[in-house]
Amino acid sequence: MATEAVTTVEPSDMECTVCHEHFTLPRILPCGHLLCRHCLVTWLNAQPEANCPLCRCEIVDPKQHKGKSFEDIADGFPCDFAMAALVEADRVLSKQHECCVCVDKAAVDVCINCSDMFCASCSHVHSKQSATKRHTIESLSSLTAETLAAKRPATCQVHDDEVSKLYCPTHGVSICLFCATADHRQCPDVTKLESKMAEARSALADLAAILSRGERELEQAIAGLDKDLQEIDKRTQATVAEVEAACDRLEKSVKECRRRLSELTLSTSCDVKDKVIQGKTILVQRKGKVTTHRVIVQRAEGFPTLGSLANMASQMGTRVHDLDLTSNLPPEFKDISMVNLTIDSQAVSRIVQELSTLGLVRLSRGDQVPMLRFHDNHGKNLTLSNDDRTAELIENHITYGVVMSRDPMMSGMLYQVQINEIDIDYTDTYLGVVTMSPDTLTLPDTFTDPHPAALCVGSDRFLVFGDTKGEEWSVLDELAAGSKVGLAVDTDRSLHLYVDGKHQGVVAPDIPTPCYFMFDMNSRCTKVTALPVTSVP
Repeated sequence: MATEAVTTVEPSDMECTVCHEHFTLPRILPCGHLLCRHCLVTWLNAQPEANCPLCRCEIVDPKQHKGKSFEDIADGFPCDFAMAALVEADRVLSKQHECCVCVDKAAVDVCINCSDMFCASCSHVHSKQSATKRHTIESLSSLTAETLAAKRPATCQVHDDEVSKLYCPTHGVSICLFCATADHRQCPDVTKLESKMAEARSALADLAAILSRGERELEQAIAGLDKDLQEIDKRTQATVAEVEAACDRLEKSVKECRRRLSELTLSTSCDVKDKVIQGKTILVQRKGKVTTHRVIVQRAEGFPTLGSLANMASQMGTRVHDLDLTSNLPPEFKDISMVNLTIDSQAVSRIVQELSTLGLVRLSRGDQVPMLRFHDNHGKNLTLSNDDRTAELIENHITYGVVMSRDPMMSGMLYQVQINEIDIDYTDTYLGVVTMSPDTLTLPDTFTDPHPAALCVGSDRFLVFGDTKGEEWSVLDELAAGSKVGLAVDTDRSLHLYVDGKHQGVVAPDIPTPCYFMFDMNSRCTKVTALPVTSVP
């Protein structure tokens, strides 16, 4: 009988969400939550397309369960027998702790097999009687529902006071020796319950391991998405700041343009206005002379008998002849009419058009920030998981372990992987860039041999597009599980190496673009996970 430690269950975990009572025949929904069988039937009757009351996940696919009764649907879900055992154990321990034999005497022990409670003396008697001497007695002071449920022996489905020794796979029940003889004589595969339970424990352990791995992988994926969200928020703030700065520059330019054009308009207007005033002054002076002479001549007309009038008329004729009676201005005043000033409407239209098309430059395909995900064209000795962000070797010590980024690298961005697992028999690590798209590249077994489209940097070699260089990067020898290693291409197309976020130097200048991040898993690193792409520190 298994007596391993059982995960602690809170009282609220044993309550049904629908009836708020302890579970009765708890059924496991597709989402993993539990409902009492009768509560599940009631829930589906009330709303046939009902979702889980806890997580709102779909309970029943109408297409798959068409024509079935809700009772049949409920019976089709697995029963959580472990939870049912916990509920029963909690019910036993929740009873008043009184000796079932004595009157008004507190119980101190409980029989695991028959669930009866005893005082100290009755407990001693119970363990000595021939019928119950093999029963297990536990102290109530230290017993929990989890321990009680785990220690209780399997009982016959028909005779609940009999310990089951056998299991009938034909009917799927544990049975006692009497039932095996009386009711299951014709069942062909009746076997020992102990061996069947051992098989079940092994199967459950395998399932738990599979689920734990899946849980860890999902946790890593969620953590990666959380980092993506943080990076998105960070980039959003940075982009908003850039937008505000750009608009501030535009606003400043518009204000400066307004000031300059206003000053130019006023200056030009003043120049023209000054000339107009000067021309007006000339004409006003000219008119003044004409007016005064007109007054004199008209006044003389009133004295027709004056003897000197003839002489005056002659002199005034000469004077009037010499007067400038025209409205013509000197040549320098030819263009004194108001200049027709206006804004260049075509230039304004061009600026408005440019502003209307001003947008944000996408940093990657789609509408997301750059993500390092591995291309499905990869070495045949590895598998991808975690949304193509984790690569793991199938078999160590052989090649065919190359992975490449799905998208080309962007300048000014750091592309990194975290080393999850290493092979201690090896010391070398290789990574680099490839100038051919993985969509069309025939992937070699390894990039640790010269390749015309690849730059490969390692702790024991340095290969640059088919040529072998003498430099080595010994810092890559120091990588361990948990280390981060990555590459970045700057705006001058120089390739930089980073280890644990620290700049190690320029690997090579004049990198052809576009290029793709590459990691060669044919030696020390056996499992790596792509990290969110970040700006170069």
